[in-house]
Amino acid sequence: MYIPSCCHLLSVSKQFRVPGCDLVFHWKGKPIGSHVKGWAKACAAAGLGWLRPHDLRRSAILNMERAGIPRGVAKAISGHKTDSVYERYDIVADQDLKMATEKLEQYKRVQQQPDLELTGTTTST
Repeated sequence: MYIPSCCHLLSVSKQFRVPGCDLVFHWKGKPIGSHVKGWAKACAAAGLGWLRPHDLRRSAILNMERAGIPRGVAKAISGHKTDSVYERYDIVADQDLKMATEKLEQYKRVQQQPDLELTGTTTST
């Protein structure tokens, strides 16, 4: 399933901004009540009835971690002030463990053969 990036969503949301209004959810520049009903209705209409804002935040953090974005930058984007809360969203998946194991195995192979670099190419001597 495709979930648009934060940058894409921000660029689209700017089209609907009311001058002088900093609210993301509003009606003609005025605060609206609870977003829960509207969110549920929008997700159902899009076929994403299970989706919660929390899921989007967790997915964004996971993607930023995998992309190698510095933690300080990722925290600023996600709005987390402390590492302890940020780390609750940084879920380790099975594919992360597999990738770590593969990197460790590659490192060990290189250590056993000092004439090889991490890329697998030989160095000239």
